[in-house]
Amino acid sequence: MLGFIFLLLTIRQIYIIIRNGLTARQVKEATTGEGCLVIVNIKKRDLVDDSFLLKMQAIGAPHDVRFIVPLDHPQILEINSKGLQTKEFNSSVESHTDMINKMIEKTSLKSILICDTNIEFESKSLFGLEKLLADNKGPFVLVPQVRSSNLVIECLYNLNPNLALLSLINFKKLIRATKKTFVEVSEIGIFFRKSDYSEFQVDPDWKKAILQTFHQRNIVVKLCFGEKLFSIRLLPDFKALWNKMGRTWFMASKASDYTTTALLAQTIVWGFPIIFLKIYPFYAFLILFFLIIYRIFTVIIFQENVLTLVLHPISSLLWLASFIWDKIRWAAKGA
Repeated sequence: MLGFIFLLLTIRQIYIIIRNGLTARQVKEATTGEGCLVIVNIKKRDLVDDSFLLKMQAIGAPHDVRFIVPLDHPQILEINSKGLQTKEFNSSVESHTDMINKMIEKTSLKSILICDTNIEFESKSLFGLEKLLADNKGPFVLVPQVRSSNLVIECLYNLNPNLALLSLINFKKLIRATKKTFVEVSEIGIFFRKSDYSEFQVDPDWKKAILQTFHQRNIVVKLCFGEKLFSIRLLPDFKALWNKMGRTWFMASKASDYTTTALLAQTIVWGFPIIFLKIYPFYAFLILFFLIIYRIFTVIIFQENVLTLVLHPISSLLWLASFIWDKIRWAAKGA
């Protein structure tokens, strides 16, 4: 029975990923525009490396890049030393959403991108967003690609919360749902016209606050992929990858929904042929067949390297191992 259930889940994720892929728009490179207000949200536990800051520093007028940083973040001085504009706030009194509302109200720019830390892009990427808004209106949820100078690390992280979100949940249903499963642990951006803005409701997670406000105002939010213009920055060493996986499980446990359960279930689906090979050999090989079809579609949709197909089993086991390690670590702290 267990094998049959996971077989159905595997087939279902193929349907979901294709449906989300067909409805999504693509960001295309552009060279001109009026400029975007870019708000980068840095959480207390987020660490940004020097090369990322230099890349953000290179984005000049007409764009306006600003960082929202908690007062107790250890890298405030480092960010300011690069000439980047920051808005510090007391996280015990205010939230990222409060700061976002204040920044949007003050800007004269008509296009706004709000994103997580360590999503890389260039000036031409932002002009591409402007063009997409002009052609298709919006707002849009932007799903970036995974990029690293280490190809193995990149391929290992191609199984990630963003992919889990798009494999488990129909995007249109996610936007309408009260609980935005996976949104808090995903690394995404949201961009829209200032004319669509109305003060976002306060929520500990800025993404949930924005999406819920648009939903309450009956504004349809669409999905788009970043192509090669927007990417999640990954450090090229295994330790950084392992820490990133562990932090994902920690954030999932803090989310007020069933994110941990859903992500764990998706991880088991990804790794079923290895985990249950001896117990359910028939279903293991059948699910492996459908997983290959599934990964072929993800390679096409997200322009992944073909090496991801080879490293898929290792990646799924890494996610499962990081989940177990995270629970052991927190159990030890509790003891």
